[in-house]
Amino acid sequence: MDRTLQFREAGYIVTCPLNSGEKLAAYRLRGDVFRRELRWSGNPCDLLDTDEFDHAAAHIAVLSPQQTIIGTLRVIGSAYPWMLDTCFSHLVPPAHILLREANTCEISRLAIVRTERARPITSGVTIADLLYKGLFLYCHAQGIRYGYMVVSRGALKHLRARGLPCVQAGQFTRMPDGVSAVLARLDWVEFLSHAQRHHPALLRWYLQHDGTTACGTIAEAPLRAGKLHSQPLHEPT
Repeated sequence: MDRTLQFREAGYIVTCPLNSGEKLAAYRLRGDVFRRELRWSGNPCDLLDTDEFDHAAAHIAVLSPQQTIIGTLRVIGSAYPWMLDTCFSHLVPPAHILLREANTCEISRLAIVRTERARPITSGVTIADLLYKGLFLYCHAQGIRYGYMVVSRGALKHLRARGLPCVQAGQFTRMPDGVSAVLARLDWVEFLSHAQRHHPALLRWYLQHDGTTACGTIAEAPLRAGKLHSQPLHEPT
């Protein structure tokens, strides 16, 4: 199958889209995290975590050196229904207008094998960092600037600590499971600007890959950043 995204890092592979077996493994990992560990959705007895948003999503995954899926997230383009339209619509502040143009997406269902979450794979890089880098390169290829997501306090703090300038929209709301969540927006143009000023080593790492991805070679990567800048720059209210 043709891969929109694929690169290697210290023996790990980040890839998108997933074949049928990889997708099944990603759903099983999501079941472990969202249905049994966190109990945020569905029945804990369900082996897989799937929903009506999966068919239109791009699924990004990290494969271990043993070729098992140990991390995944999904991206849903603006032309398709979002969780923010239905189950999370109450988290969108009344005065906030969600951008639904070609350069926006919804990011959700990030899951990482529990034993792999804090383990650095090389020079402080974690599985979460590989997922974020994969997301960045995928958005490059698709011309996506903005990503909306629903996050907990801890997740928002983690994203910012890993160099992703996510902006909170509205106030935290206590969900039925007791976790406080909020709408956040990731702006890749702001990421490029912020990283260039404050985290140049991080930016070099995000732009560096092994050249096996359709996003382009290392030398072409800065031009892809320009592609993001070419998108409309108006801000949501």
